Amino acid sequence: MRPSGSLRHFLGSFASIIAGSGPGQTTYPTVRICAATSDSLVVNEKGEGMTADALRFRFDRARKVAGVEKGIFQFRDLRAKAGTDKAESSGDIRAAQLQLGHTSVVMTEHYVRERKGDKVEPTK
Repeated sequence: MRPSGSLRHFLGSFASIIAGSGPGQTTYPTVRICAATSDSLVVNEKGEGMTADALRFRFDRARKVAGVEKGIFQFRDLRAKAGTDKAESSGDIRAAQLQLGHTSVVMTEHYVRERKGDKVEPTK
């Protein structure tokens, strides 16, 4: 199934929604540097560590705002995309295997997906 226009819209505006902005925003938020109060990988606007539940909540809200059904694009798809991108950019599935932490290349082959459709450049 090819991604619908709403999925492309979702991917294009994902960062602004995850950043806590509301629907209907026409510009992307300004990136500001703040002193992190946590050593977490993912932090909120205040520099505090975000829990997995908080990140999933924002992801689900972004998907809903974009009108993308859960069956089409899920949070777990981001891991598969990272593995696919790594395998494509390096030309070696073993690099994706290492990044994903798999002990078996067979498991990595399960995650790495053949890209559907044409690769396109972002609109902005």
